Amino acid sequence: MGLPWLIVAVSFLFLIPLDCLNAKTPDQQVPAEQGSCKQTTIDNGEWIDSAHQYINESICLPAEWVDSFFSTERLDEEVRAGSYVRWINDFVQTEGGDLEYVTKVRANVRLPKASNKLKLVFEGEQEDSIEEIASVSDEEVKTDVGLLYELFQSPRSNLNLKLNLSPRLTLRYRYAYAFSERFLTRFTQDFFKSDEEAGAKSRLDLENRFSDNLLLRWSNSSEESNLIDGIQWLSALVLYQRLSEVDALSYESSVSGVTEPETFHSNERIAIRYRRNFYRKWLFYELVPEITWPKLLITDQRQRVSLFTFRLEIKFNNM
Repeated sequence: MGLPWLIVAVSFLFLIPLDCLNAKTPDQQVPAEQGSCKQTTIDNGEWIDSAHQYINESICLPAEWVDSFFSTERLDEEVRAGSYVRWINDFVQTEGGDLEYVTKVRANVRLPKASNKLKLVFEGEQEDSIEEIASVSDEEVKTDVGLLYELFQSPRSNLNLKLNLSPRLTLRYRYAYAFSERFLTRFTQDFFKSDEEAGAKSRLDLENRFSDNLLLRWSNSSEESNLIDGIQWLSALVLYQRLSEVDALSYESSVSGVTEPETFHSNERIAIRYRRNFYRKWLFYELVPEITWPKLLITDQRQRVSLFTFRLEIKFNNM
């Protein structure tokens, strides 16, 4: 009885604005296609600004505050014009363990002299923002390269085809619908095929903006393939709070699990993420204390694991 009641309670949070179902649907709430990139101006003559501008000149990104400031995976691939690059460096200290360093790059680059529909994509293997919020992986992050082609795009939906060098072929459809200026839904459906694996992944995001500085996002995903039994599912609830133009907090909770051979929660997690823009507009750092309760097998005892992550991130984009 616990889980159904939890779902009902969380759903109620997204229905707080009483006018959401009666309001007209504003298309402008969905990120619109951007036509060209602005030129970056150098703050001063220092070498660090010149080096950043060299990469930044052809980069642009549609800006919704939460997704742009927190650099979510959704924008990494949904950018429809120009390019977007993130270089992430994580220093992770596990309770009772050693300090680990992980670096990864995500990039969406429009190819020179090619159609705006074709992009070169660099990404951490199987990296997804909802998976990052929900769990911590000890596996080495591998960077994969692929070509992404926009088959169809409109203000509300888009369909793209991505071919990675792995090799892996992914067909992805996205649809966004704004019930009101405060309540927004997004649905994503993936179909993927590689040499060894074929399957599908679904994701549903519900967003409710309480104020200009407070946004609640409930993300749910499920995946099935020929390599796993049953369905792997994941649910993450995140409250984003803007403190100022340069810093923000996110309060994160998540649970993940499987349905076969028996249904159980494989991991639970709570965390607070402090993110700050410092020194330059394209430099960010994060402080993330978190606690997880992983359980590999249903017969295992659930373990409590405390972690602390310091993240340094460099963004190449033109807002």
